[in-house]
Amino acid sequence: MTTKPLLSRTEIIATLTVVSLVGAAGAWVFGRKVPPRNESFQAIVMDASLTSDPTSRCDDLARLADEAAQRSKGVLHLTLFATGDRTSGFEPIRIGTVEFEPGTRLVEGVTADDEKREQFLEGVRKLCPQITNRKESPIFRAVSAAVKTMPPELCQREGTTCDVVVRTDGIEEEDARVMAALRPARKARTTAATAATAPRITNDGVAVRFCSLAARQIGRNASKLPTLDAVESAFRREFTAPDRVRFEPACVAYRAAK
Repeated sequence: MTTKPLLSRTEIIATLTVVSLVGAAGAWVFGRKVPPRNESFQAIVMDASLTSDPTSRCDDLARLADEAAQRSKGVLHLTLFATGDRTSGFEPIRIGTVEFEPGTRLVEGVTADDEKREQFLEGVRKLCPQITNRKESPIFRAVSAAVKTMPPELCQREGTTCDVVVRTDGIEEEDARVMAALRPARKARTTAATAATAPRITNDGVAVRFCSLAARQIGRNASKLPTLDAVESAFRREFTAPDRVRFEPACVAYRAAK
């Protein structure tokens, strides 16, 4: 009967060294911090009222969607909302969601990335005709609903960005508190709706941009409308993070640096 010789001291040390190295490598693989996945969530709210220049509505939507695609550093989830009216209980209409994922330029090339973006924009363009013209303008409810689709725990995660863009003329016609704030000061002082109260839209981690405020399709009553400063003041106070809210007279096209 033959007996297998015992390992020499050198062999034992070598074996233990290999086991230690394998264990250390495994611990590094499973213990290392996984880099965050870049992801962008954006909602575009379209004011469907006739006073908010419906003639350029789809063009503005395409520009805003293209801006979102060019700025996105990861997968983009874009959801389109439109304001409702009395028939919808003043609740906004969720039109649909379109996604865009930039390609790996080193592998696919710039042309492939442009093709993906064009397919994304074509999906957005197909949604625009579903926006029905409305007589009322419940902007506040639509903005609030869009922001609520982006919970703080998601938007404050590393590598994630959340944005809401509101294409509107800023003329609120349903929310009593905002409407009171839009009235001339001499009238607003007489209503309890303008009393100082807590903001109602929690936008922590969410950037909000109102644009197209100067594009108003109003006839002879234009002089009675609230100023752009009044619109900004009335809406800004409703956000928990007012420093993350911007107001612009037009939805200016964005051009990424080449």
